[in-house]
Amino acid sequence: MRQLGLFLTFLALVLTISSCSCSKTDDPEQYEFGFQGGESIAFPPSGGYSQLMLEAPAAWTLKVPDDARWLEVSPDSGSAGKHQLMLAASSNITYDERATKVLVTCAGVSLSLTVTQSSNTGFILTQHSLSVGSEGATMSVEIRSNIDFTVSTDEDWISVELPTRALSTSAVALTVAPNASVEKRSGKVIFKSEGAEDVLTVTQNGDEQKAAIYARETEIMHELYRALSLNDTDFENNPWYGWNWSLDRPIEEWYMVEM
Repeated sequence: MRQLGLFLTFLALVLTISSCSCSKTDDPEQYEFGFQGGESIAFPPSGGYSQLMLEAPAAWTLKVPDDARWLEVSPDSGSAGKHQLMLAASSNITYDERATKVLVTCAGVSLSLTVTQSSNTGFILTQHSLSVGSEGATMSVEIRSNIDFTVSTDEDWISVELPTRALSTSAVALTVAPNASVEKRSGKVIFKSEGAEDVLTVTQNGDEQKAAIYARETEIMHELYRALSLNDTDFENNPWYGWNWSLDRPIEEWYMVEM
């Protein structure tokens, strides 16, 4: 709906300009081929409209490059005289400045009009999760930015190394320490700039070899528990083990058991 409104506004302005454009041909020699007001136009990231007067001593044509779909210029041809050009640029939602050259040709001579549009400001985190093995690793996280940003984490097992420059595409190095535990762990790395924040979640597996040993030891202790509880009629009151041994508790919390 917004695009339709923009198109209708642009069309109305073009029709108004066309009706007011001068297309005199009584004395072509009085016109010089060129732009009045400069040979460049700059748009803000939000886009918008701009006008420029073109003077031509003969019939002329105008061409916008095919890859500049963000820009519309009208009219694209005319006769000798002064003509008001209407330029419309869509919003630039990227973090890169863009530019193009509009070519106007008259009587075999060509002039170019440089049109630029500034970029949006901010950053883009190219991934939001990272999986690391228990042995740890140093890995790169790509971030696209045209402003300064900071990176931080509250986890002591994750360290961050910022790039020397925070422009364009940067690689932030994350070093994840080895995980000696059998438990899987996760932490967050916070990327911040003025008015924006993004989060990278780092997940690290536990030591698989230790996890397998732990699982086997747990199974053995559970078998022992069942055997003792069957043979000891007063198992739960036994001062050596029964009072805190339970299948619902981690075995490292069982009394007199060391993993």
